[in-house]
Amino acid sequence: MSITINGSGTITGINVGGLPDGIVDTDMIADDAVTQAKRGAAAGTNSGVLQVVQTVKTDPTSTTSTSYTDITDMSVTITPSSSSSKILVIPDLALSGPNGDIGYVQLLRGSTVIYGGDTATHNGLYGCYSGDPGSGPFIYGVNIVTRLFLDSPATTSATTYKCQFKTNSGTFYLNRTEATSGSYNIRPASSITAIEVAA
Repeated sequence: MSITINGSGTITGINVGGLPDGIVDTDMIADDAVTQAKRGAAAGTNSGVLQVVQTVKTDPTSTTSTSYTDITDMSVTITPSSSSSKILVIPDLALSGPNGDIGYVQLLRGSTVIYGGDTATHNGLYGCYSGDPGSGPFIYGVNIVTRLFLDSPATTSATTYKCQFKTNSGTFYLNRTEATSGSYNIRPASSITAIEVAA
């Protein structure tokens, strides 16, 4: 077949593989023109990290609720590029247990708990105990808790992951120690990260 340059600016007669190697370079590919499907990740041939979204919380907060409540500003929203993608969720929390009692944390996708224990009364991804009431060093430190959960949301819609906490009794803290006097007034930060990974 002969190659024809048409008056409309098109070329006909080129077979697949007919262009010399290197003739199509990066500059010839339009921005965002290569979709996830064209990369082959949906078929498992080109897996990798597709995007990373993170929320960082630097101010302290607390709860006295004995039922799970949202931790303010401890959520992250990610929009998967493919319904087959996995989302690696990483909550990184600085927690201080209530005086002489226990606080609990759980991870949710939207309103659904996705990482916690069984159906026991105090199921969760983590429980934090402060030690004997009023005693050190428990009330002068924080517990740094980092967990990983690989989720399969099966959607291309915006998806929100968040942490909730509750206390058995007393006050449960994030980003601060229970005791706040002098050099014990520690103020760490917490974060929640969502990473889209091609299946």
